[in-house]
Parts: sequence; C-alpha cells; structure tokens
Amino acid sequence: MTKKRLSDLLREEAQNLPDKEEGETVIEVTAHKVSESELQAEEEESSTDTSEQTTAKRTNPTKADLEAMVTDLKATIERSRQNESSLMEKMSNLEANLDEQKELVQKLQKELKQVNKVKAELEQAKNAAMQLAEANSQLSDEVNALKKGKQDKQDKQDKQDKQDKQDKQDKPPSKGQLAQSFVRQQRPVFKHADEPADFAAKTWLL
Repeated sequence: MTKKRLSDLLREEAQNLPDKEEGETVIEVTAHKVSESELQAEEEESSTDTSEQTTAKRTNPTKADLEAMVTDLKATIERSRQNESSLMEKMSNLEANLDEQKELVQKLQKELKQVNKVKAELEQAKNAAMQLAEANSQLSDEVNALKKGKQDKQDKQDKQDKQDKQDKQDKPPSKGQLAQSFVRQQRPVFKHADEPADFAAKTWLL
C-alpha cells in the first residue's frame, strides 16, 4: 500500500511539472530503491497520523452526539426524579405504618394495664373470699363446739336429774316423812254436802 502511494506521489509530481518546451531545462530526478525499514517507518507514521485524526474526531463530538448525550442525560434525570418520587411515597407509607404501629402499641399497653388491674382486683377478691371462707369455717366450728358443749351439758344435767330421781325413789323414807305421810292420810277432807246437820244448826245459832 505504501509502495503504491509513493508511485502515485511520483506520478502526481510528474504531472504537475510544466510541459517540456524547447530550450527549457529539464530536471531529472533519480529514483532510488526504498528499503523495507523505510517503508515500515512510513507505514507507522501514516498509522499514527490516522490514529491522531480519529482521536481528534472523537475529542470533537458532532451536534448529533451532543444531542444524544443531552437526551441520555434528560432520561437519566427523569428516572432519578421517578425514583425520588417512589422513594418519597415509600417513606410516607413507612411513616404512616410507623404511626399506626405506635398507636397499636399504646393501645396494647393500655389494655395490658387494664388487664393487670383486673387481675390484681381478682387476686384481692380471691384472697378476701379465702379469708371469709376460713372465718366462716372457724365460726362454724365454734358454733358446733358450743352446740355440742350445750348438748353435752344438757345431757349431763338430764342424766343427773334422772339419777337423782332414781336415787330418791330407791332411798327409804325417814321417820318424819313417814309421820307427815301418815297424818296426811288420816286427816279427812270434808265437803259442804258431807257436813253433819247439827253442825249447820250450831253454826246458825252463832
């Protein structure tokens, strides 16, 4: 490719030369052989020039490139705004849920406090009922003991009275008791109808 370019250059130079006229001096150019190392150096130089031209093109973007970049930036900004809006909505929902959770916790704490209060009242009522039952049991035992003591005393008194009566019946009467009994038996008891007539007459005379 480099050899061809050199030939083209030589041909172009030859064409650019003015036509040979009579009396004009012709400059002859002596061709010499180009070595392979020179060709390689020229190729590298040509490649470097091409790379520099490409880099220059890249560092100087066209209007279309700039418009594409602007479009991409606008799309990126729009996506960022959408993401921000979505995040704000999620944050708002989280705050609302947090408020609901706080209210629920406060409600549960209040209910727990009431439950503990009712539990304490029930415990107090249970203790009072147990104390009352124990007092009733003691009172019942005391009443039963009093009843039993009274009944035992009554039974003992009845037994003693019966024994005394039996002893009186079994004991022989004394002389005084016999005399009183005899007098009572000998003394007549008169009724008005049984009184003698002379007694009535004597009474009238008085």
